[in-house]
Amino acid sequence: MEIYHGSNNTFIIAPYQKRWDNAHIVKQYCKGEYDGFIFVKRNPLEMIIYNQDGSLATMCGNGIRCLIHYCYRHQWITELKNDVITGSGVVHTQIVSINPFLVRVDMPVNDLETLNPAIAFPLWIDIHHQTYPVYLIHTGVWHGVVIVSNWDSAIADAPYIYQYPPFEHYVNIDIVKQEEDTKQIVIKTYERGVGFTATCGTGIMAAYAVLLRLGLIQPQEIQMQSDGGWMRVGKNYIVGPSCFIQTYIES
Repeated sequence: MEIYHGSNNTFIIAPYQKRWDNAHIVKQYCKGEYDGFIFVKRNPLEMIIYNQDGSLATMCGNGIRCLIHYCYRHQWITELKNDVITGSGVVHTQIVSINPFLVRVDMPVNDLETLNPAIAFPLWIDIHHQTYPVYLIHTGVWHGVVIVSNWDSAIADAPYIYQYPPFEHYVNIDIVKQEEDTKQIVIKTYERGVGFTATCGTGIMAAYAVLLRLGLIQPQEIQMQSDGGWMRVGKNYIVGPSCFIQTYIES
């Protein structure tokens, strides 16, 4: 087992073993310290990913880059382009740099839609006397993108937005702000099974898609800033780093 991070989103990665493929093992090893546990299957390449609380995830933009890095380090792959089976289908990846290790991930993006067609788009919700527009979109997993100017209030309210009844603790919440002077886009994600996380690749893709749909950005590659650093994002893809940290040492 080894530890990697993708934009400071941390993962334990190990070859797939059926006897380990369960929530109890994952929680035992993650200990609330690592964001997730990734099992790697070979021939064909497949990612099985758990959140730190033992819940299964279908897709993770940061995790899949770390998986590619793991496989490259162990010479399980030799090509730059590799397809990975995920819970959201086959995802295309491409290694674009070795040092630093950067991977482009083609992200599945559905049209902006809601969990329930009867819910208006965006969904306007009230939390602590603040009204937030939530744009629901699926980028491998469900995200609720909230574009705000009142950043501090929105960050404080993110856990309550996550708990809002229609979302049922299933939708990741992305708080997004576009700086007026620099046009810099900042994002912070409250992730299912983790809470606030340093960065979230599917969340960055979701934010880009919503901003593009609303006409707030142009259809070109941009950078977004999260607690984990910068990530490049374009229409239907992200480019970001992976870093090997160390071999997992049991305490």
